[in-house]
Amino acid sequence: MKPYRLILAVLLCALLAGCGPKLDGTYADPAGLTAFTFRSSGKVYYGALGSEQEGTYEIDGDRVKVNVGGAEPIILRIKDAQTLDGPLGIPWKKQDPKAAKQ
Repeated sequence: MKPYRLILAVLLCALLAGCGPKLDGTYADPAGLTAFTFRSSGKVYYGALGSEQEGTYEIDGDRVKVNVGGAEPIILRIKDAQTLDGPLGIPWKKQDPKAAKQ
């Protein structure tokens, strides 16, 4: 009976590892000048002052590494489900998609 417990424990760990943090939605700075729109596919769209660039992102623990336009990666920290902290302590807050449609 013990081998079944071991198999169950391994399967449970594998399942939980696949359920790590994910980002999906738009996060904007307080002034509304810049925004990151994350897709669960690993793509990100970075908008600043009316222009937009497509890139990719990776999550490692509470860190989000954003690669856009061949520049140095931008490192954000997942503070909570609604906030990403970025360089210089700038918080990007998750935007309500319903509010954007109005």
